[in-house]
Amino acid sequence: MNRYEYVCRIDDLGVTVIENIFINHYLPNALGDYVKVYLYALKLSSSSRSVSMSDSQLASALNLTEKDVVSAWEYWESENVISVINTSDTKIIRFENLASVMFGGKKIPPKEPAPLSHAIENMLLEIESKVSRTLAHNERDLILSWVDEYNIAPQAAVLLVEDCLKRNVRSINYWDKIARVFFDEGISTYDQALDFFEKRDERYQQYKEILKYLGLYHNPSEPERRLMDNWLDTLSLDIETIKNAADETVGANRPNLKYLDAIIQAKISGESPQTARSRKNNLRTTGTEINYNYDDLEEYLVMDFDKYSEEEEDD
Repeated sequence: MNRYEYVCRIDDLGVTVIENIFINHYLPNALGDYVKVYLYALKLSSSSRSVSMSDSQLASALNLTEKDVVSAWEYWESENVISVINTSDTKIIRFENLASVMFGGKKIPPKEPAPLSHAIENMLLEIESKVSRTLAHNERDLILSWVDEYNIAPQAAVLLVEDCLKRNVRSINYWDKIARVFFDEGISTYDQALDFFEKRDERYQQYKEILKYLGLYHNPSEPERRLMDNWLDTLSLDIETIKNAADETVGANRPNLKYLDAIIQAKISGESPQTARSRKNNLRTTGTEINYNYDDLEEYLVMDFDKYSEEEEDD
């Protein structure tokens, strides 16, 4: 008896067949992360080698959470494009031939989306008006997921998008990060969202005032924000006290917040500024100047003010 095998030894040179039925009928209404899971797992199922990968490993490969992967399986199973079979020691993901699903008479094609409520329709129309274009399917689905999964009120979602656009942040992925911050902070109503943005803006003005007093004109990096938050929150220092400490940096060639922090900590501990400067003199060397990584600014979900430098020039 013969056994026949097709071998592709370099994975990047292989081919994964995706049915047009999937692209035309299923992909438009699915979240992007769900599509990523489907396509990657479909490739694994088509591999000439035996491939096993847990949900956590698949999540790591796609830069998702394991919860995202499980939700994707649930979604695609509800759409009748896969079957999930659980055994005692493994989970089998069986990909259906979509032509037979649609034309074989055994299963029902994807249903039309349920009608949206008046409030949610208005939310989407308001957001489209603010971005001056029609939202793509994946953008609509992502925004709708804020309402369904994060319990964010429609007007709070509009305020979220409006705030991002005000700061010239047009990335839907960034908007989603802010929505996740809302969820983590328990923010769901319009008033809660408004209070969140007002407090954030107030804190930013404090950052700006401290940096300007030192003669620094840049967006604060995350380490700098942590230092200033420590002064303002943990140590309960007011701006004038911080400025008085900053006066001790006059003799520094390159004053920065790390140097100022050394002076503040010295004052709190009762150490003289001269001793603090001597003990921390490595902070005054060229090699210890803080590197500001502007690419990391977007990762700080609560504060990302792109117009900072322009505002300072106007001043």
